[in-house]
Amino acid sequence: MVDVAGAGTAILLMIVLDWLVFRTKMGRAMRAVSFNPKNASLMGIDVDQVISFHLVLGAALAAAAGFLFSQKYSGLNQSAAAIGCCWA
Repeated sequence: MVDVAGAGTAILLMIVLDWLVFRTKMGRAMRAVSFNPKNASLMGIDVDQVISFHLVLGAALAAAAGFLFSQKYSGLNQSAAAIGCCWA
């Protein structure tokens, strides 16, 4: 069940990302800035705002991926977990 929920969530996030990039003004601005930031700024696009949005979006998607990974592999421990508590 976790696999189905994880795959469904990942597909939903990909569809939302596709919609955002190809169907919104921010997506058009993101594509313009990625092609040529100087020309995008001459056309009236706030390049700094687009870059900030892009970084926040990437961080949110990375957090979602980390959450989905942790749900799939909940038995994984940190690499130092087998050694014990402390080295003192």
